[in-house]
This record gives sequence, structure tokens and C-alpha cells, in this order.
Amino acid sequence: MQLPLQILQVGPEKVNRTVQTRDISSGGVCFLSGLDVEVGGRIEYLITLSGKNPPVKIRCLGKVLRSRKQEIG
Repeated sequence: MQLPLQILQVGPEKVNRTVQTRDISSGGVCFLSGLDVEVGGRIEYLITLSGKNPPVKIRCLGKVLRSRKQEIG
């Protein structure tokens, strides 16, 4: 399921980056961000459920379980 996701904070650093989810389930959220994140670090993000008027926004706090740099080429 692809939904708009706004990253608000990674660890102690405040950020404001909007990306799309690649996969979302009860076990977690997968997305590409281009940010350098530390496994085990804290992350705060906002998911917007599309198709609602007004849009429903879900604020989430989580822990980074996996992170990898995207290979270009």
C-alpha cells in the first residue's frame, strides 16, 4: 500500500521530508527516504490516509529495524 509519509524526526535531528510508503502492515512500515538513519534509532513520522475528506493523519513513533543505502546504477 502506498501512502504519503512525512518524516518529522530521525534520532535527535528534526527533519521535514515527504516520501511514499512501499509497504505497510501491523509489523511496520517500509519506505525509501535518502536519509542516513541508525538501526535502533528513534523515528517519528506522519502517515496520511488518502481518500478521506478531510485527510486522516496518523502520527507514529518507531524504532528503525533495518536500513540500507540504495545502490545507484
